[in-house]
Amino acid sequence: LSSNPNLDVTPAVIETYRKLAKFNYDCGDYQSARDMLENYLSLFASPPLPDAEGDGDDDDVDDDRRSSGKKDQDQDQQDQKQKQQVGDQSMYYLTKVDTDLLQILWGRLSCEILVENWEGATVALTACKNAIEKLAATNQLSPLEALKQRTWLMHWSLFVKWNTGGSKGLESMVELFFTERYLQAITTVAPHLLRYLTAAVLLVKRRVAKQSDNSRSNNGGLDSRRLLKDLIRTMQHCDYTDPIVEFVDCLC
Repeated sequence: LSSNPNLDVTPAVIETYRKLAKFNYDCGDYQSARDMLENYLSLFASPPLPDAEGDGDDDDVDDDRRSSGKKDQDQDQQDQKQKQQVGDQSMYYLTKVDTDLLQILWGRLSCEILVENWEGATVALTACKNAIEKLAATNQLSPLEALKQRTWLMHWSLFVKWNTGGSKGLESMVELFFTERYLQAITTVAPHLLRYLTAAVLLVKRRVAKQSDNSRSNNGGLDSRRLLKDLIRTMQHCDYTDPIVEFVDCLC
């Protein structure tokens, strides 16, 4: 957009737009800030064209158009090949990510949480997570900075996962916290997160046990035992205790 002189949109204009979104956020207008950040991210995104997904909607067209269907399909295939550079779907179709865009993703996540849009917050959380891992993998984040970013991600995920309906939120939270890199962050930087992990494991374990009883299979039971074993192993490496953690420690 900024490369098109006819639109008169310069990088300075885009930066001013970002600052206005931040100003709205600081004023407490989180919905406006969220909408502006969505527009900002779209400037760096490359989503798939509607034509690529609209082939199946041409069933109700006239017979004359059906006769020229082959030509349309060929044209669509050529368009798809030319526009193959689709961005990462898990990061709002961004074609690339840097530390500046990571800050925008954090802002988007914060706005989604503050307007209590938990579905959107789940998407934003995934976008932040993937952006952090990409930047860490390409050495754009130092190991220490990546550790700090992962620690913040787990803290913010508490708002999202505990407010997501059903058991999927807690299950995905447990899965995230038991990931090796995030487990390292818990044991070294944020041992207090063990409290929330313990509570989530107990609730998830209960649901898994119920599912195994209903299906009368041993797989669910094995999964619930494995969750508890992983939790105990984590507790042994964490210098942290509170009533919830002590309760589980006494049971085991």
